[in-house]
Amino acid sequence: MTIRTEPWRTTAGGERPLAVPRHWDLIGAPTGRLLMDLASAREALAAGRNSESAQISTRLLALLPGRRAAAVAAADADGTQQVDVIHACVLTVLGRAIEAAEPDQAQVRFAAAVAIFDRLVAGGAELKPAELVDHGTALARLDRLDEAFEAVVTALEALAAVPVDTIIRIVLTLRERHDLARAERLLQLAIDVEEDDPRLAQRLAETRLLDDRPEQAAAAYVRAGTHFGAGGQPGEALHCFEQAIGLSHDPVDAMMGRSFALADLAGPQVALEAIESVRDSHPELEVARAFQAQLLADLGRVEEALALLDSGLTMSPVDPVLMAARVRVLVTTGRRAEALDTVDEALVAWPGDVELRRLRARILRQSGRSAEALGVLQELLAEEVADLDDRVEMILTMVDLGRPVTALAETDHALLFTPDSADLLACRSMILLRLDRFRDALDAATRAVGLDHDHVMALSAQAQALLRLDRHDEARKPLGELLRLVPDSPEIRHTLGGLLLDGARYDDAEQLAVEGLRIHPGEPSLLLLQGKVRVLVGRFQDAVVVLERAERGLAKAGGPAAAVTDVQAHLGEALRRLGRDREALVHLDRALEAGPDNAFALGTKGQVLRASDKVEAERHLRRALELDSTLNWAHTELGELLRAEGRLAEALESYTAATDLAPQDAWAWGCRGATEYTLTRDDEAAASLARAIDLNDTYAWAWAVKGALLMDQDELADCLLALGRAVQLDPTIGWAWTIRGWAEELLGMREDARRSFRSALAAGGGGAWAEIGMADLLLQDGMPAQAEQRFRTILKAMSPRDALELAQAGWCHLRLDECRQAARNFGEALLLDDSMHSVRFDLALALLGTGPVERAVEAYEEAVTRLREVPSPGRRRAVLRIAAHDLPTVLTQPAYRETDQRSLTVLQRLLQPDGSAEPNGAGR
Repeated sequence: MTIRTEPWRTTAGGERPLAVPRHWDLIGAPTGRLLMDLASAREALAAGRNSESAQISTRLLALLPGRRAAAVAAADADGTQQVDVIHACVLTVLGRAIEAAEPDQAQVRFAAAVAIFDRLVAGGAELKPAELVDHGTALARLDRLDEAFEAVVTALEALAAVPVDTIIRIVLTLRERHDLARAERLLQLAIDVEEDDPRLAQRLAETRLLDDRPEQAAAAYVRAGTHFGAGGQPGEALHCFEQAIGLSHDPVDAMMGRSFALADLAGPQVALEAIESVRDSHPELEVARAFQAQLLADLGRVEEALALLDSGLTMSPVDPVLMAARVRVLVTTGRRAEALDTVDEALVAWPGDVELRRLRARILRQSGRSAEALGVLQELLAEEVADLDDRVEMILTMVDLGRPVTALAETDHALLFTPDSADLLACRSMILLRLDRFRDALDAATRAVGLDHDHVMALSAQAQALLRLDRHDEARKPLGELLRLVPDSPEIRHTLGGLLLDGARYDDAEQLAVEGLRIHPGEPSLLLLQGKVRVLVGRFQDAVVVLERAERGLAKAGGPAAAVTDVQAHLGEALRRLGRDREALVHLDRALEAGPDNAFALGTKGQVLRASDKVEAERHLRRALELDSTLNWAHTELGELLRAEGRLAEALESYTAATDLAPQDAWAWGCRGATEYTLTRDDEAAASLARAIDLNDTYAWAWAVKGALLMDQDELADCLLALGRAVQLDPTIGWAWTIRGWAEELLGMREDARRSFRSALAAGGGGAWAEIGMADLLLQDGMPAQAEQRFRTILKAMSPRDALELAQAGWCHLRLDECRQAARNFGEALLLDDSMHSVRFDLALALLGTGPVERAVEAYEEAVTRLREVPSPGRRRAVLRIAAHDLPTVLTQPAYRETDQRSLTVLQRLLQPDGSAEPNGAGR
């Protein structure tokens, strides 16, 4: 809310005026704080949180004497009166909060409140509506009912809400006195304010019956029954409707209501008998025909239901009630396409009909057309014709579209007006689960279950939150309640199975599917669950068999688009894991044809396309994440694609998003660490790799990257340990063997190095450096002919294009004593990648072999100077160690035999690890 105020005006002397607008001065002031706390106490009481209300009220009572004393001392009459009013209101609220537990103490509080109110009124104070409510409530509790009546009526005329029990207490006394007129007046005023409370309408009906007005009493009973039924109290609703039937000459509305209540209490068969009697007496009543058809459909008599509706539509071809009923029956039987055609046809004749538009939105959502459904629901909301169910549907549709943050904001806004809605609280819990706010989700779900013990969505959210918090034992209770409520429902079993999958309880999910398939053999939703389990546990071929059965079942039954998409998407995933990419793409395309906005299918297709079309792969992965930014695996997959293309900063963003979403995902942490390593963000890389290994100490690739990082940090002993663990876990990581070989060669472990290089070549993927390592060892072993042959073979196989390949070619030429060609290769490599510090030392070494020596010394000095720019001491040491190792290694070559000892001494001093390479020359 924006508060517009005038700029400060100044007096002639330039001072600000002392007066400020009335009311706004309370904000932030001590009295304003008291009023806000009083409002919080009232709100807690209205929500049934009596203990919280009592705590706030008690705290306020302790503050009030001091506030009053300060006002009296300041001779502030208005302030004193205001504190007294607050005191009386707090006493009343506290009395109501403790009334059930401590009735005697509550009476003491009410008496004290009335004493203050009476003194204030006698002194000429004018009470505000909310204060009148508290005054009237306290008077009623003390049985001063005439005075209570006057206070409450005044408050109601000002549209202030009065506690229903206060109204009923006064009404009952007035009825005992046979003052029926005043009783009815009070009830009518209260109904105008609290129009949905059935207790008021019920008391109004009783009052009219005492006044011998049966028809009017019947109308009030119907109103009460309707509100009882809408509030989930079918037993009370049935009582009211039966009372109305006995009083009215034409109780058609009551008979309809009785049928509705019986449907909830006794089931569709009993309700069907009741509604048939309504239609016998009122065959023209299309609402009764529509409800009869719905009951027939519920009993499985679908064709009878449709025939009944069609006969009505023959007489009234575009009756919106009958058309809506026909749509519901079609949806119940899974015939959504026909239902959508029917509702569209009806909307041509009745374009503004709210119920038809509401049904259209639900069908669109169930058909996977969530964006269109959202548009319809938003129109209803904008026109102010949407009810709470529509708002809930809109929120769930936003979640379908991958917009959980927007959905949460919409939910919280709605809860401001209906804080005790179990539906909204259940929605809030489900959204918070999507956002990985599991504790908040559990709180919301628990509140919802407290309001409605049989609320399926709330119980489902509660179970899922407990599973995500690893409180599996506690999750058994809501899961058991769900099975109790709907033991034969394949949809609930599928949903519960999904929750179990989220909690990695794969065996329990499989058992749930198997038990359900015994009840419903061939049920596609349960086969889908079973297929998902098998994908997750790595039984991909078994998954294909089960999912193909689900696919056939859906095709035969004309299943919903969302289920078709889910089955096809998971078939695609299973086939992808089996390496059958071409078949996988067929199924993924079918999934996207049925549900073009299915993020899982889009992401999985992006994974498959990585091998053949990286541009399309990236497009699909990004689209998947636009629709559902919580897909951590899609973030990781996109990161892999970007890293392979050298787009490291973008890749790191994707990996970071993945680890933020799934902090227990070792793969994502490993990929993140590898990218940070490539970007030379060594500390971050070390932390990410450590996290990956903590989560999965058999993660071979993470161990290998850790080994490479340790080598670059000159931690050779730890490097060998990490690389040893990597190749022990996975001997096929060729590049890990290669790095291990060079580390061993640097440490003088030549035979170990030879074995590592051979293992790299045997594993494949060791690269040219493994071949170069083998050739280098031959040269060191005094076998120049064999070494030359191997170096020539390496060069013949190479076509150097990038900096790495040019550096490899340069080293081969250098070891062949072709120092000028080596220098050219190293120089070209540095032109392509100026950050290759080790190559800059290789260039200096090549120049040493071509003479004059002064030029080589200058090249070494430049290399050392540039190395100072590297912030990592470990990386500086590692480069210098390699350079210092290579210098004596090549001195046996003919090109280096003329190098004098004085020059060597200068170079060796330059290559000291604790000297010249310190940043900015430190340590010299």
